[in-house]
Amino acid sequence: MMKHLILFDGPCFLCHRAILAVVKRDREKVFGFAPLQGETAQKFHLPPGDSVVLVEDFELQPKIFMEGRAVERIAKILGYTIYCPNWLYRLIAKNRNKICKRGPNISQIRLLP
Repeated sequence: MMKHLILFDGPCFLCHRAILAVVKRDREKVFGFAPLQGETAQKFHLPPGDSVVLVEDFELQPKIFMEGRAVERIAKILGYTIYCPNWLYRLIAKNRNKICKRGPNISQIRLLP
């Protein structure tokens, strides 16, 4: 049962890799995915940007986490502990096109609009 929603930058290949990594580890299927540019993301009235956003308990009492905090919370839900301060997240995000010039095909993942 999908419980949490990950919003990601649709054109970002590094994001596509991260989504596939989450799908691979999400044994209980608690995550759903939608591009930040889509209508699902617009429902949350987020500030403009291309950051990863986690909406925990999005159907009941949504709690929104962005950038490094979102990455930490996603990892925690999956059973991992990582430390990702926002400055590190922003550094990676700024250089993401250098890090990842091509991405995997995420067409097999069911995305919300």
